[in-house]
Amino acid sequence: MPLWNIYHTDDAFNGEEKAELADRITNIVYPHLPAFYVGVVFQEVTAEHFYIAGKPAKNFVRIWIDHIARTLPLPEQKADWMRRAHKAVLPIFTARGVNWELHVDETPRDLWLIQGLIPPMPNTEQEKKWHADNKPTPYAIEAAVTAQQTRPRKLAAGRGRDLQAEKLAIIDVYASICSPPWCRRDEMHQDRKAKIRS
Repeated sequence: MPLWNIYHTDDAFNGEEKAELADRITNIVYPHLPAFYVGVVFQEVTAEHFYIAGKPAKNFVRIWIDHIARTLPLPEQKADWMRRAHKAVLPIFTARGVNWELHVDETPRDLWLIQGLIPPMPNTEQEKKWHADNKPTPYAIEAAVTAQQTRPRKLAAGRGRDLQAEKLAIIDVYASICSPPWCRRDEMHQDRKAKIRS
């Protein structure tokens, strides 16, 4: 993630423009992310199924973006992202004379997997490796879980959390759903849990 869902009328783009737009989104909006994180899905909708203001739409594009790899909590981050998004899409949208709208949802990364792996936290050495290789490669599960838990979290008033128990539970979950040998429930996995307890 990010995932761009681009709903458009059948008169908005041709095939070459779709390929160019996907390339521009990947390289202009998200140059700091592994390229394989970025998904762009074009969903063509005929006018009889696409209504704006209660009337069939013509030459219209509606973009729904899901962000997981990064969030934009600060105003300056939002402004910078919006500038890059505009730079990526405006040349094509302007040339085609399309009307368009977009919005972004920011989703917690806790339930995000790629190839059964927990994606590395931002700007870590492992993420840099994924970026350079342009593919996911395995690394220690507990390192990813620890990184996720060190992010700021708000605790409910009067309620504490046993982070050690939570870490063990998360490792159990990922070990149960991952098939590769580096994250399956075996002697090595039990050794990792023993180290966490100690």
